[in-house]
Amino acid sequence: MLLFLPLGALADDCRKTRHGVLARVGEVDVEVEFYSSRIVRVKKVPRREDVKWKSYSVVMLPTRVPFDFTVTAGGVTLATDSVKVSLDLQTGRVMFRNVQGALLLAEKDYGAQLTPVVYGSARVAGRAQKVSGDADSGGLHGSGLAILGY
Repeated sequence: MLLFLPLGALADDCRKTRHGVLARVGEVDVEVEFYSSRIVRVKKVPRREDVKWKSYSVVMLPTRVPFDFTVTAGGVTLATDSVKVSLDLQTGRVMFRNVQGALLLAEKDYGAQLTPVVYGSARVAGRAQKVSGDADSGGLHGSGLAILGY
């Protein structure tokens, strides 16, 4: 069960966690977690109460990383000593910047689309994602798609 508590000026659909932030954007649950000061995982699934995260491709666990949490106009920003991550609470757009503020990678507004799909006897969410970024930024790895249980 997901429980959302108000955080300052934020709506009831966003809360800071030990490892990042958990938010509801429309019909999508979004979680941003730090695995280190340089490794960030963003998970998006169709909104529902009983999501159990199980990944067969990601075996690392999130760790307690010091980060600054800032409420911005329409969203939140999380910053470590290596990266800044912004989440737009209206569109679900996630943007990554280096500490100098240069854009590394950004989803397009409404860029992650989750579509219910039946795969065999399982209900899953097919995902399409649109991103843009600096190809010469270096250090960007693992920007990919996943099919998640629905």
